[in-house]
Amino acid sequence: FNALNASEEKIVQHLVASDAAKIYWDVDAVFLNDPFHDAGLFVRRFKENWKHYKKNPFEWIVNDFSQSKNIKIIGTPKTIGQAKIAGSIIEKLIKEDNVSLNKTALVLGEESLLIPVLYALPSSVGLLNITMGYSGKNNPAQILIAKLFKMHTNAVSRKGESYVLYYKDVLDILTHPLVEPYADASKLVNLINQNNYTFITHKRLHELSENQSELLLLLFQKWDKGSIAVLESLSTLLLIVKSNLNNDNQEEKIAKAFVYSIFKIINKLINYYTQHQQIDKIETLYAIYKQIIDLAEVSFEGEPLNGLQIMGVLESRVLDFETVIVTSMNEGKFPAGKSMNSFIPYDVKRELGLPTFKEKDAIYTYHFYHLLQRAKNIYLLYNTESEGLDGGEKSRFITQLEVEKQPNHALTHEIRNSEVPLIAYEPIVIPKSESVMIRLKEIAETGFSPSALTSYIR
Repeated sequence: FNALNASEEKIVQHLVASDAAKIYWDVDAVFLNDPFHDAGLFVRRFKENWKHYKKNPFEWIVNDFSQSKNIKIIGTPKTIGQAKIAGSIIEKLIKEDNVSLNKTALVLGEESLLIPVLYALPSSVGLLNITMGYSGKNNPAQILIAKLFKMHTNAVSRKGESYVLYYKDVLDILTHPLVEPYADASKLVNLINQNNYTFITHKRLHELSENQSELLLLLFQKWDKGSIAVLESLSTLLLIVKSNLNNDNQEEKIAKAFVYSIFKIINKLINYYTQHQQIDKIETLYAIYKQIIDLAEVSFEGEPLNGLQIMGVLESRVLDFETVIVTSMNEGKFPAGKSMNSFIPYDVKRELGLPTFKEKDAIYTYHFYHLLQRAKNIYLLYNTESEGLDGGEKSRFITQLEVEKQPNHALTHEIRNSEVPLIAYEPIVIPKSESVMIRLKEIAETGFSPSALTSYIR
């Protein structure tokens, strides 16, 4: 426990007063004794106001945060830069420092960093455990469904009997990573490109595809039989995609979790549409699907005792690690801004004892400092790129660590830029062979175009 609401306070105090329970706090002396430190805000209130602590000792106050720590603050442009640096730090920990990854946590300040981080991890990582939610709208399976909706909605809107598909929509489907390796669609992609098709009829597409696999048939099946038929087709499609993925491969195992999360959403929509069959437009179906997917999350659960731990900030609560890497340490993201979805004004909340953004920030502050409390090696990464009003500004937590630096903390700050390979300029040299000169004379007889001459001069 750290932050208790009014009802929880009364329940806990009643249990403690009647000797039905004992309560122990995990709070550091540095945070508790500083009247201005938000990490100890709630616990200070409880210590001062609870009747139990007028007669009984307060347990437990530890002194871990002031112990020796190596804190490295690293700024880098863009979020992808943070992912690559996190991967290089972990590789260094394995090779040079011989650190056990069982006691290492990679805490992502933004869930959108999960996929870039997974690709940036070195192959030497071995076991890893992901304990966090990932936005449903960013995962590969959802992107495939969105592309299918786009392709078929455009085809239906043309209102032709031939059911015409736009070539870019078709290629987007065929080259999708969940389709291309399993549909054997490379020949079909080449045929579309070679013949310079702009629009392809449904019939012509089936004539071009030699491999009439069930996957291809479901992808390009006409969406002209109502919403329930579309949803059932998508449900079957996702099951086939899921069966193509292998649990032994870590990346495919994650992709399988993405596919299954979208599969569950499609099945919920099937149940909904069977009760409301009057809503039968594809456009309406897509609008409802998008609203659901915006709120959906893919949950990852794994073995919490083995390997590198990848998690969100809230998932790191009450856990201790020797080595901690935290990403997205930017103001407005870590912690989040003052956005409170409430119609109740701030002053009314204060008067009635309701939580405000101050309490929200205090909860986040406690989680962050608890993560650092017993860690020995800490890496804090932030984005230096200016994007919007708050872009490039490091988190207030970093500033606080710098201003209120503990004597035993070794704190360093560095900026890392992307490595640009140095490529020497190499002039284009074409040997003037006899065949080349003959060809030039042939072109000269018909005349050189102005654009060709301009390109040559440049």
